[in-house]
Amino acid sequence: MTIAAGFVVKDGILLCADTLYTDGFTKEYREKIFPWIGQDESVCFAIAGHALIGRMAVEDCRQALWGSKRPHHTIAQIMATIRPLLKAVYEQYVDTRPQHEQQTADFSLLIAVATTGERPRLFSTYHGATAPIDSFECLGIGRHLGRYVIEPMFNPGMTIGEAAVLGIHALGAAKERVDGVGGKSQFVSMRGTAISPIVPHDIDLSEQLILTYRKLTGDLLLAVSNSELDAVRFRRHFEEFVFQVENMRTVWLDRAAPLNALMRSLAEIGTFPPEGL
Repeated sequence: MTIAAGFVVKDGILLCADTLYTDGFTKEYREKIFPWIGQDESVCFAIAGHALIGRMAVEDCRQALWGSKRPHHTIAQIMATIRPLLKAVYEQYVDTRPQHEQQTADFSLLIAVATTGERPRLFSTYHGATAPIDSFECLGIGRHLGRYVIEPMFNPGMTIGEAAVLGIHALGAAKERVDGVGGKSQFVSMRGTAISPIVPHDIDLSEQLILTYRKLTGDLLLAVSNSELDAVRFRRHFEEFVFQVENMRTVWLDRAAPLNALMRSLAEIGTFPPEGL
């Protein structure tokens, strides 16, 4: 069980996922995003669904790429190498199971691929098939909620940092509302062939959320000023605005909580505020 999300934006690709592995009885916390780095190319896999089968498929792909005789790969060559492996794993370990067990064994992947001289590409798998993604995609049990959070705000002109804010919202909402999603969030960026982990606390949320808020208010004001806008469309704009602002308020309050707790403690012992203030 998972939520994994991938974003194609102007400065590269962002992958993010939760880290909870559970069989309904036990819980473990491990990474769900796995990189492969070659000489002039790199691939990053995010797993959703059955952990062991998905990880096996990823390892088959990484071993095949390491064993390739080509000194350099194109994105098309990389995908031609891994597509049949993913299909074979799915057919052998999912399709052969009884119908009532297939959903439990199901897995899917987000695959970010980059080579020198080509813009990074994002792909998604479904039942062993692989297709390109041009904007964003969510996988796993939290997929629908993730899309609901991301879709109103996503645009391909945003940066990886701005996409990370959407990812934080989407994963946070899924952790709160979807059983089987949890743990810390894992974020990995791909800029060119460089793959780098991102720690969510490193993202300047205050600045990013202010920019997001300004965009939302600008879109809402534009909707209000459009005399041809009907009531239904305006209501949709307004509901999206309220939903996103509520999410921003939650994040801001969470970031302010440690400072507020410190201020309350100082006030209780009579050392805050200082005299004269």
